[in-house]
Amino acid sequence: MREENIEPIFNLHTHTHLCKHASGKVVDYCQIAADNGLELLGISDHCPLPEQNQFCDTRMDPEELDVYKAELNEAKICFPQLKILTGMELDYFPKYGLDYYWDLKKQCELDYFIGGVHYVFNQKGDLLWRRRGENSKELVNNYIRQAVEMMETGLLDYLTHPDLIGSSIDEWTPWVNDAFRELVKTAIKLDIPLEVNAYGIRKGIIQTAGGPRWRYPVPSFWKMAAEYEPRTVIGADAHSPETLLEEWTTCRTLLQEVGLTPCNKEIAEKILKRKDPRKK
Repeated sequence: MREENIEPIFNLHTHTHLCKHASGKVVDYCQIAADNGLELLGISDHCPLPEQNQFCDTRMDPEELDVYKAELNEAKICFPQLKILTGMELDYFPKYGLDYYWDLKKQCELDYFIGGVHYVFNQKGDLLWRRRGENSKELVNNYIRQAVEMMETGLLDYLTHPDLIGSSIDEWTPWVNDAFRELVKTAIKLDIPLEVNAYGIRKGIIQTAGGPRWRYPVPSFWKMAAEYEPRTVIGADAHSPETLLEEWTTCRTLLQEVGLTPCNKEIAEKILKRKDPRKK
């Protein structure tokens, strides 16, 4: 499974069975990491929300936080040779307030947050359902607005799958690309890396009005983003242990083709230093 002749993999985007749409315990992912010589692995399941009926089928329940912590502690004992970072992937809902997320980070002794927009709302709070073939300005502009708001919270170590909405957009037209410039410029201004996401590649090719492409990452987005030279990371977004290392080279190649270099190791080292301030 290990891809040869590449620098070490530092993956910070990993899900477990607790998010209800993935499989495997923390130790299962760590076993794959250890077997393939990885030095570090970040576990980042979807963070719970205080309202249990709010998108409860895609994240752990609040009462499962102790299970999450226990699984991580077990893995650290079983794999002392592996640096295991404790994180979560969040959706930012302003109605809960920033304190909810900061308190959660403290309560769970999290090392980091990553986050991305999974649910698009208009400014009235109505959910805009993402359907294939839809690229309305309302959908795109609200997606970008939410991504910008999330980056501005100061919570994130990086923004996951910034072009996730490509799953819904049948044709990534020039006006869509231009709209996304605000997202890229905000990421650069706030020094927040953008993620090339391997899960979108693993989902396969779709046929669109603009021709065949992955759901995401969207090559047109990354060509535009490269004009501004944002920092980037590769995220496995693994939803089963066997997919932990899949499509890593494909993501790297996409970045190379547009002239960008992933900074996964740099981000991981930053988190480790924050975890232990004595490290220089």
